[in-house]
Amino acid sequence: MTIELTVETEADRSERPYQFPLESDLVFGRGPESAVPLDGTALSREHFSLRADNGDVRVYDLSSNGTWHNGQRLGKGGSAAVASGSVIEIMGYRFVVRDIRAKRAAEPPPAPGKRVPAEPPPPPKPLLAPVSDFWNGFTGFEKTMLWVAAATAALLAAYLSSN
Repeated sequence: MTIELTVETEADRSERPYQFPLESDLVFGRGPESAVPLDGTALSREHFSLRADNGDVRVYDLSSNGTWHNGQRLGKGGSAAVASGSVIEIMGYRFVVRDIRAKRAAEPPPAPGKRVPAEPPPPPKPLLAPVSDFWNGFTGFEKTMLWVAAATAALLAAYLSSN
């Protein structure tokens, strides 16, 4: 089972999407084992968890500081069923469940003697794709510094050639 979440941070109003497999308990909190790094003195190391339970997903409150599911406080040890659109809130963070998907069953192998069509090859990359990939690996600041260095080198070459 896979779950997609958007984590909204109250401090800077940022939103970050995440996707996790739910093969075991998915723990959220300020501890190092948290699925999403969280910060806050009101957060427990293990604040709440998400768990696949007989085809359903449930949220479990592991904290005495409070976990809210769709506006209702769960209370330590409490749990609630989670579905697409559910909102889980803890101090400073809001988790919006975007999608929950069951794993697809593996396709059976082809019958003996039956031909399996080959997958088409991926489309070729554009000729300058490695250059584009290289350039996009730089931050905006690094790109600016490279342009400044190139302009300085051009001005220096022009100055030296004029003398």
